[in-house]
Amino acid sequence: NAKIKLGLALHALGRSEQAVEQYQHALRISPDDPDALTLVGVVMNEQENFAEAVEYFQKALQINPGEAKTHVSLAIALAAQGDAGAAVRHYAHALEIDPNFSLALNRLARIRATHPEAKLRDGAQAVELAQRCCQLTGYQVATALDTLAAAYAETGQFENAIKWQTQAVELAQDHQKAGMTARLALYSEGKPFRYAD
Repeated sequence: NAKIKLGLALHALGRSEQAVEQYQHALRISPDDPDALTLVGVVMNEQENFAEAVEYFQKALQINPGEAKTHVSLAIALAAQGDAGAAVRHYAHALEIDPNFSLALNRLARIRATHPEAKLRDGAQAVELAQRCCQLTGYQVATALDTLAAAYAETGQFENAIKWQTQAVELAQDHQKAGMTARLALYSEGKPFRYAD
């Protein structure tokens, strides 16, 4: 679809408003195009219009329920709205479709390791998911190592948590360092990390 291709090109240039115009044009021609629906939702996520994004992703999944990326995008929007339970279901669904989807592995592991609500935490599953993510990314991605450390902290394995968090801090970009260093201090005190909703 030429409109979608043009929209993707505009989006890559940071011209998201014009990208959405192209995707909307594609939807006027073909209202049930799951790719166009998902792409509009992705821009909505970036603009933090999460409620609107959810509607686009849900419609796209009604048409094409087997698209892992759409499940992950929907999960991100749901988590941003405070519905981590629904986000967990969609991350899990994405991983049923694509077990090696590193973003889904990392984000699901993070909820399982750090969510303030105990019923949403599962330290053992968090460690398993985070290890898979780190293997897929060659233990070279700071955010994945940060999640692995949090998972180990959730299961009380603070030596492992400190080891991986130290590596995460070394690989971190400048804007990530403060948060990751604070988590390292937490694990050194034998405390797990909880993110506040």
